[in-house]
Amino acid sequence: MDDQEDKVIEPSEIIVETEEEQGKTNYKKINPWQRFLARFTDYSLLNLFIIFLRYLFSGHFSLLHFEYIIPLQFLLWVPIEAFFLSKCGYTPGKFLLRTRVKFHLSKKLDFSRALRRSFSVWVKGMGLGIPIISIFVMLFSYFKLKTEGTTSWDKDEHTHVVHESLPKGQIIISFAIIFLSVFLTCLFSR
Repeated sequence: MDDQEDKVIEPSEIIVETEEEQGKTNYKKINPWQRFLARFTDYSLLNLFIIFLRYLFSGHFSLLHFEYIIPLQFLLWVPIEAFFLSKCGYTPGKFLLRTRVKFHLSKKLDFSRALRRSFSVWVKGMGLGIPIISIFVMLFSYFKLKTEGTTSWDKDEHTHVVHESLPKGQIIISFAIIFLSVFLTCLFSR
């Protein structure tokens, strides 16, 4: 062999530079409010789409007659959310609010895992969307996330939610989407 010899690298010599160290991304570990805002942005976007369909069909588009007791748009969101999580790792609201759901911190979820997680969020995290129950379930989930650092659905599916730093403009856009959804719901429910 010439002057070039095969070098043996010891494990202690390996340095892995993460995105955070490179300055590309600044992740926050736990941010329940960012998660909450992302979820309600998603729900609001779906609600705006449903309002558009109702307008398009002259008010004759309804999910069911029980949607005011159990808002079925939350259930309708389950497979849609699973699709987005399995394909992109985020939903439109999570994209806007720089939140990603990952499997083992690096991979996107497969559709079945994403579907189980989304259904579990609907049941355990949203209380099926039933008004009084959902408040208590969301509070319980909030305190569990704050104390244990994870939610039951993320623990069950071995998923992790990561948050990037969030510019104020994106928070304002999110609130505007939510406000518009609530405003149009009130306007067209008369």
